[in-house]
Amino acid sequence: MPKDIEKESLEAHVEICNMRHDNLKATFEHNIEDVKEEIEEVKASVVQLSLTVQQIRDALFNHINGSNVQIIRWGIGVVGSLISALAALTFMYIKKGS
Repeated sequence: MPKDIEKESLEAHVEICNMRHDNLKATFEHNIEDVKEEIEEVKASVVQLSLTVQQIRDALFNHINGSNVQIIRWGIGVVGSLISALAALTFMYIKKGS
């Protein structure tokens, strides 16, 4: 076992520690690269999510704007009908009074 050899020889201990350090360093560097890749994936997802939210906002704005235009058109139609009815009634009243 490495521990038994380490107890007997300082040089072996130093060499084994060096190997352990190199293995830990390689593992750490590999993990760092994995984390960097995952961060890039998250960034891309956030950008896509931001674009989707913007599209939803634009669609809602257009829908609400379209609804407002429709309400205004209905209002103009109702007011126009009322004015026409008032004009007809006024004409009939003037004609009847003459």
